[in-house]
This record gives sequence, structure tokens and C-alpha cells, in this order.
Amino acid sequence: MRDPVFEELTAAIAAVEEVLKHAEIGEIVAAHFRQLPVARRTRDLVLATPGVLTSMDPHMPPALAALLLRLKQAGAETVRPPACARCGQQKALPSRSPQGRLCGPCGRRLSERFGLCDHCRNERWLLLGPAESAYCRACWARMHRDARARVVEEVRRHRRVAAEVIRTALDRMPSARDRSTRLMLELSAHGREWFADPAAGSALFGMFYDLLREGGARLPERRCGGCGTTRTLTERVDGRVSCRRCYRVAHTRAC
Repeated sequence: MRDPVFEELTAAIAAVEEVLKHAEIGEIVAAHFRQLPVARRTRDLVLATPGVLTSMDPHMPPALAALLLRLKQAGAETVRPPACARCGQQKALPSRSPQGRLCGPCGRRLSERFGLCDHCRNERWLLLGPAESAYCRACWARMHRDARARVVEEVRRHRRVAAEVIRTALDRMPSARDRSTRLMLELSAHGREWFADPAAGSALFGMFYDLLREGGARLPERRCGGCGTTRTLTERVDGRVSCRRCYRVAHTRAC
């Protein structure tokens, strides 16, 4: 039985959207959320401030932004996903900035710096990698060609996971041009420590790790870096993945 939170969120969106039908909105809402607590927070935000559905605010939570983008792609015209804070385009916004969330190209441009490439050692505009590494676009493109195979090698260097399970996890990750390259670099730099302590891993590693487990890899479940429980892990405290309770405790201060 579907949780009432989905019906309440669907009704709130349908009250604003004038083109997409109620049933179509409901199907998209139900398919969008993998975690019920995230759906509840999204519903609470929409019920409290329905204007957020048409605001195009680049600071809105990524779960709601992605939902509005899916609705737009399905034909919605009244509700509007946020626009990139840099170029103004309505598309997936995976990067953060003080001005709001950014699309992939703008996020990459913002993260560039000029200096020596860690691979070819030439002075170029550089894309930042993990552990303070940086690579020029040409070297990044060359690494991308072998990234998937390198990810398989890096995982199997630390854990006994079938190559097919690793490749399936990569296939199931949301598409992004350089995601496999960045994951390969992260595993090369931090694979040993992150597989030993998954709570310390990046958001990208956490997504990949969970997909490995879902695919049958014999890995321990990721736990909150604060209390050690396996409840829904949607936050981060001091660089470690965290449950909502530990996040609230860490950010509670006397008035």
C-alpha cells in the first residue's frame, strides 16, 4: 500500500499544475523517491510554501528540484524546476555554489584552476579531482576511456566482488559524463580507507557502495558515522554520512 505522503504531495502539486493530469503526477512522484523520509520532507516543504513549485529557486532541496525537472520532462508547464544559478538553464543541477545549485558544465567551470596537470605536467586549465589532485581536460578525457575498467580493478583490489556486479552497479548509477572517472580517482586515492569505513566516503562512493550491496556484493551495510545505526542516511556531519537525528543533535544550539 502506498504511503499517504505520496498522495498528499501529488495533490499539492496537482493543485498548482494546470497541464499534467493528477494521475500522471502521482506516477512520477511515486517513482521518484527511493527514501520515504526524503519524500516526507519534500511534502512538508511544498505544503508550507507552495510557491516553491513555480519559484525556480536554485537553492531549493535537490530532491524537489529533480522531481520538478522530471515533471517538466513529462509535459508539466505550470510547475517549474529551478534554473542553474550561473547559466539559467533548467536542467539537472548536481553542483553547489554560494549562489545556488549549478548544472554540470557550470559546476566544472567553477571548479577549474590554472596550474600543472598532475598527469601530463603541462600548465593548463585544470579540473579538480580528489585528494587535491587536478587534471587538464585532455588527460581527463583520456582517463575517462578506461575509467570503468579501472573502477573494477580498484574495487577488486580491496574487496572480493564479482566484476559483473561492479559493472552492473556502474550501469545503475545516474548518468553523468565524468562520474565514472571521478569514482575511479576517488577509489584510487581513498578506496582502502573508505571500504574499511564506508561512512567516511563521499556521496558518490556511498551511492556506488549501496548499489554494489543491492547487486549481491557481500559488504556490510553503511552505518551512521555518529550513532552507528543503519537508519536512512541523508545528511553529513564532519565529513561523515549521518542520520537525521545525529545531524539535528550536531546542529542544535542554545537560543
